[in-house]
Amino acid sequence: MKFFKKLHMLVFMTAALCMVVLCSSCFESEDKKESDDDKTALTISVIKLGRVYTAGYSAGVMRAYYWVDGAVQTIAGAENNSRAADVVPTNFGDYVVGVRQVFNDPSYFNRAIIWFNGNGEFLDDVSSFAYCAALHNGKIYVAGWRDPDGSGDRPCVWEVSDSWTLSEGVYMVSSRSIVMHELETAGTSGQARDIYSDGSDIYVCGYYTQDIMDYACYWKNSTRVNLDDGARAESICVHDGSVYVGGKSSSNARYWVDGTGNNITGFPAGSSGDIVYAVAAGEDGLYLAGQYYKGDYTGFSWHSGNLTVSLPPVIGSGFLGSCYYLGFQESWLEGNINNELEWIGGTVRPHGVRMRLY
Repeated sequence: MKFFKKLHMLVFMTAALCMVVLCSSCFESEDKKESDDDKTALTISVIKLGRVYTAGYSAGVMRAYYWVDGAVQTIAGAENNSRAADVVPTNFGDYVVGVRQVFNDPSYFNRAIIWFNGNGEFLDDVSSFAYCAALHNGKIYVAGWRDPDGSGDRPCVWEVSDSWTLSEGVYMVSSRSIVMHELETAGTSGQARDIYSDGSDIYVCGYYTQDIMDYACYWKNSTRVNLDDGARAESICVHDGSVYVGGKSSSNARYWVDGTGNNITGFPAGSSGDIVYAVAAGEDGLYLAGQYYKGDYTGFSWHSGNLTVSLPPVIGSGFLGSCYYLGFQESWLEGNINNELEWIGGTVRPHGVRMRLY
């Protein structure tokens, strides 16, 4: 099925909802929702206050958490064997996406999940994983993969349309519809790895597998764009009209600017597996960051041809003005200042999965 071209609607309605108006295009949705309490038109938007959001989980007994400027945030509806993978902060509250393992005798399997203000709901009823999310045209778009029949992961996007009720000062979901879109590939399997909203356009990057080979690509709305000499695409952003993607070729960390690919070289002798996991473009140009392996997984950053190695494993990056932010599994850098993530309950180690700057 082509992405956003054909919609199969799965609608969940509360008793208070009498009618759902289906849009012919996923980009022709209403930005405004009404409160059941006062019928006042509401507009959802992303909060951008220069805060660092890190999604992840607790070490040891794995449970989903996230951090705002280092302060740990508990997800009330999260259970053990869950992980948070991304956060979208809005004026109505925080959306968090990730995965929870569910037992199906005789084993566990992953199911993609979304939490809003602590309350969770599965995005799919088959083996699946939600890697990332973005607010676009008043809806939350979640990218990841699903395996409906055990034949392999398939890249997809879940389109989540909510309306909200304000109850005792907290917004709750009063109705929700979830539409799953499989992303068009030229292969038999793959994954969506990152998502970015830019005006009327939404971008998703990832890869697909064909004849045992992986091919990096991104999707702009309904159109797939293959990335030359690419095996994986892990991060995407748009700045001043240019599309930046980070990932790898079959042998090198690699990035693309408007489809033109470049390898990153100069890693320590004997290292392997170098890959770009984070792309940030801003006033100071393009920053890339990722990981390589030499005895252990190690982070790197790259700017203007200068490679910095021997960092902790990198999970995200961002710009605020000319200041560059770099996220790690247990901390983040704001310029040259290192900031630690709060331990859970003061005793349990944090493990960040993705850092974003809003």
